[in-house]
Amino acid sequence: MTDTNDTKKIEAIDCKDVVRRLYEFIDNELDELTHDQIEHHLNDCRSCLSRHEFETTLKKRVQNAGHEKMPKKTASRLQGLIDKF
Repeated sequence: MTDTNDTKKIEAIDCKDVVRRLYEFIDNELDELTHDQIEHHLNDCRSCLSRHEFETTLKKRVQNAGHEKMPKKTASRLQGLIDKF
């Protein structure tokens, strides 16, 4: 199989490998060949694409949750628990 952009050969990668490397893919931490293999797989595999969409959405929500201010009541209760130690 060839990539229409630059005619390099992209070897198939299976679902197990895609799922194992998914966070590295989402975080752009893969070499170009592996990134292209996973991207190609996601274009053909609805199951892995759904997993990718879920994990990407989850990561964004977790990142955004870190920017919300803790309610005063919760902060007070947490501080009380910390003070016990």
